[in-house]
Amino acid sequence: MPKTMMTFAAAALGLVVARVPAGALDLTFQVTSGASKTTYAEAVHAVPGGYRAVVKSPLEESTMEMDDSFQTLSWTFRVPADGTDLSAKRTGTAIAVSGRFKGRPLEKTFDTGGAPWYEYQELSLDAFGAGPAQGILFATIDRAAMKLVRFHAQKKGPAEIDIQGAKVRAVESVLLIEGIPEFLLRSRLWQRRSDGRYLRLLVPPFGGVGASTLIELAGESGTLTE
Repeated sequence: MPKTMMTFAAAALGLVVARVPAGALDLTFQVTSGASKTTYAEAVHAVPGGYRAVVKSPLEESTMEMDDSFQTLSWTFRVPADGTDLSAKRTGTAIAVSGRFKGRPLEKTFDTGGAPWYEYQELSLDAFGAGPAQGILFATIDRAAMKLVRFHAQKKGPAEIDIQGAKVRAVESVLLIEGIPEFLLRSRLWQRRSDGRYLRLLVPPFGGVGASTLIELAGESGTLTE
């Protein structure tokens, strides 16, 4: 699934104000693509220096270690049914990936070009949704093709959408993949206006051929405090 997505830091008078994470958050997302529906259970915990997110579905599991600004530091990805078992780690602007992808050995190194690595967009984009920035650039590893893609997110304005049976005030953004013309692929993202929570992502079929993919927040409990 195309997923879910710049470093957000606070500094004043040359002093960086570090966030102290605490707490835990459980999220549930439902992914619909054509007639297929998949539920993802996502658990986020504060750990020293940042956060850890574990995402599970019936077919796959991911674990992301993140710093206190939700940039990904390392990632493991497993799909037992097709022989995928990968680990990735960021050093500077490089991401080294190793393991097995669909049963075959894989060794790759990607260069983010300085863009932040957001393998867990469900939280990494919160600061963008709730903050003043109108646009950002970030990098994600495409799990279907195992390649690095860079996304441009651009806010379009306020919106109101129905989530979990309630109307929610949101901010709508457009997501574009660097190097792919907008007319071929233009995704739409909605985030809760109050805190930037990732609510809905609509990915149209590439070039209008095939089924669209809809990712929606289906449940949330707990909190991550600063």
